[in-house]
Amino acid sequence: MFEVDKSKNTTETDYLARLWVPLFEILLSAGNNIIRLKSGESVSVHSRAAKRMCYNEKGHVIAFKIDIRFVVEYKSVEYDVGAGELAKFFPDDIKLFGDECKLIREGKEVVDTLVNIYNGESSDRDPVGYVIQMNGPNAEIASVHLPKPYLYVAVPESKVYIPKSIATLAPFLETLNNLLIFKTKMEKNAQHILNSLENIEARRISVGGKFGRPTPSTTPSYKATWT
Repeated sequence: MFEVDKSKNTTETDYLARLWVPLFEILLSAGNNIIRLKSGESVSVHSRAAKRMCYNEKGHVIAFKIDIRFVVEYKSVEYDVGAGELAKFFPDDIKLFGDECKLIREGKEVVDTLVNIYNGESSDRDPVGYVIQMNGPNAEIASVHLPKPYLYVAVPESKVYIPKSIATLAPFLETLNNLLIFKTKMEKNAQHILNSLENIEARRISVGGKFGRPTPSTTPSYKATWT
């Protein structure tokens, strides 16, 4: 899996199931443990809804299938906070650029979801989507920003190199730090989503309990002066 000449017989599923999924599971289990990993070419509900709007169709429209999705759940509804695509060692340009485009699109959907949830909550939050593009045992982390309305910018963040032996273990400390930062930033998004949804729900319950009820009568005051 870690040698270029031996990776020809290693499939994308091998890398995903034997390397990346176990690594991410361990990474996400530490700390708040509020993000859940979904692997195996799943589709985001929000991405599907956005694609339906693009094609102006209500029928059978399927969004991009993503190898790895990082989701937070609120009342059985999943909200994406990150995404990942996997390729084998040294993929061709079509595969490489295709995965990159899919990831940037998914990062945009994460940003759009955050904007919709943050609306009315706090305007000073910077909605950022995080993605990771895996190439065999290596990867690159990037972020998608919304500096201006309708302008989405993808920014490279850091690189990930999985060591193939003890001799190459030292550089893994930097990789581990990059992965922890990646996880922390996604957890921050996840916590913001949960807090915002809880606040929205609380306001809805508060308004729903009062709306439509008659205003209670008040006793008029006949006091002529106030001291």
